[in-house]
Amino acid sequence: MLNVQVSFLIEPLGDTTVVHASTSVHVNNDLGKIYMLFVEPMHKIIVPRSLKNIAIE
Repeated sequence: MLNVQVSFLIEPLGDTTVVHASTSVHVNNDLGKIYMLFVEPMHKIIVPRSLKNIAIE
């Protein structure tokens, strides 16, 4: 269906930390294409909001 890779870059900036997320998705068949039609638009909203809530110590 899908091959997915996720990477994170954690960047300390003084008193704060910035977390960058990167994803790579390779769709292997029609079921994967259909799945991504629904997931991709929501992914662009959910991931940044989720990263804001991460506590890094």
